[in-house]
Amino acid sequence: MGAAVSIPLIAVRSAYGILQQFNYQLTATWNPLFGSAVAFTVMALLPEYILLLVDLWLGFHRIKSCEEEARKGDSDAARKHVVGQDC
Repeated sequence: MGAAVSIPLIAVRSAYGILQQFNYQLTATWNPLFGSAVAFTVMALLPEYILLLVDLWLGFHRIKSCEEEARKGDSDAARKHVVGQDC
């Protein structure tokens, strides 16, 4: 689930970075300082924030699922959770 959401967003962010590097003019659309604020927001900030939220959600969801497995009485899952390994 996380990779399915993350890969296209990373591709958009990388495309913005590549466009930014190949455009040397100060007034270019892809310049993050003097260019279009809309292009910067849509292609740089938005993907970064969405990726951050996806990573946070996946981290908390994983902790929650490990704790649920431990509560169900799966002693192996409980041991892994205490040790810090994956469930």
